[in-house]
Amino acid sequence: MKGLLFRVSILIFLSLLAMGLDTRKALALTDLCPAIVYDQHPVDESALAVKDVPAKDTQLYALLLDAHGPRTASGTITIQTDHGWFSVNFDKVSLARTIRTFSWVGFQAQYVTFVSPPVYVHFPMPVVIQNAWVSQAMSPDDQFFGWSTKGKVACAPTVPFDGSVNKSHDYDPTFSWKAVLAKTATPLEASASSAPFTYDPLCKPMNQFARAPRRETIVLPAALETTAFALVDFIVNTDGTVSDAWLVGRGGDSRFADPAVQGVMHLIFNPSLAYCLPAKTEYIQPIWANTNPVDEAGGSSVPDGSNVNAWQLFVP
Repeated sequence: MKGLLFRVSILIFLSLLAMGLDTRKALALTDLCPAIVYDQHPVDESALAVKDVPAKDTQLYALLLDAHGPRTASGTITIQTDHGWFSVNFDKVSLARTIRTFSWVGFQAQYVTFVSPPVYVHFPMPVVIQNAWVSQAMSPDDQFFGWSTKGKVACAPTVPFDGSVNKSHDYDPTFSWKAVLAKTATPLEASASSAPFTYDPLCKPMNQFARAPRRETIVLPAALETTAFALVDFIVNTDGTVSDAWLVGRGGDSRFADPAVQGVMHLIFNPSLAYCLPAKTEYIQPIWANTNPVDEAGGSSVPDGSNVNAWQLFVP
């Protein structure tokens, strides 16, 4: 399955829920770049039709850019392929409000993000894209994250489109590439370039985190009336700490939302690696809670014996 899922488990994991939807704007404090490459797909040049697999006879790709707020962005996309490195410049691409659906293991949530139309990139020969990220960008009209005052900024490699839940459409059953392709679009020409930095050829473009080295138990202020989940977006720093976390979707008892976000803020992860170097990375993950009180050992009550809920994040 494309989009490796880092499984965040809760003691006494439970089954399917009747899910409520939360479409309010995510209150993100961190934007890693004025735009990021959210996803990509090979395209049939003759008909602008989506190919079934990234075949080696593909010269045209469609890329989608993503951000945490409405804006117009310009910049450069750096692309690593099986035929070397390329770069392509994009100019005044509009990122507009979009409702995205996250669906996994029986629950579903909707949340707001800001996505571009397809950015078509044409290569001089057939290639397979191995990684692509916005390496520098600017947004003169951003009103939320201060990009309008910073001019053109350099952006570090991000998790590739096949490396994280929120960097692919695998968990969005409502998305269709065929629905977003436009036959009138003019492709941008990719130019061959050198590697943007020196790295060991054995290093992969990105190894996302695989384990959380410690558990985190959060005691809720009151017993939950129903089972609950929270969909949390968060930033993992190069040292594995979490610098920002915010709620993007929820279901069940709404009182679980804030403790879930705070719980993620206390976690420490093994950081992602971009070309063997620690990389600041964004993830989106579902967090579950149970109505039954539990303690750190999985008992029937929290350590102080009060009749409230505790929940625990861990990687089995």
